Amino acid sequence: MKKLIFVLSMLLFPILTFGQEKFLKGYQYAINENKVYPFDYLRTFSKMDSLFVTIYNIYDPKSERLSYVITAINDPSKKTIYVEVNVHNGPHLTSEEVGYDTPSLNPFGYRGISDALVGKYIPDQLKVKFVSSNFENVKIMEVSGTIKGTTGFMFFVLDK
Repeated sequence: MKKLIFVLSMLLFPILTFGQEKFLKGYQYAINENKVYPFDYLRTFSKMDSLFVTIYNIYDPKSERLSYVITAINDPSKKTIYVEVNVHNGPHLTSEEVGYDTPSLNPFGYRGISDALVGKYIPDQLKVKFVSSNFENVKIMEVSGTIKGTTGFMFFVLDK
């Protein structure tokens, strides 16, 4: 009996390992405080009809609770990437959008409010890149988490 359990556990172990997700590291930059707040996140890719969706679940490193959800949607028919930043179970913070003419593996986006604030060391308002040469899902490198109309400037830096 013990031998059977051992053999079954060895066969099932790779399946369990394959299903586990590894936490990635990113940070939130608060300009007004000039502070960096590190966090852990999980990233998932999916396809819904003709749209390619990337979801980032951002966790507070101290409480390990889900804090923010950032979603990127690539609509190849419109050649547009839409990004939304939301507090988990809370308010919508911001939405960003960037178009592309010809897909490329190089990062693209725009500086936006970043140039007007302090300069080049501030993260971009939106910077994304395609995951592969299939030009379907994207990774978010930098995105503003600033609520429109406020001065509490905040940026998320991921996938660097």
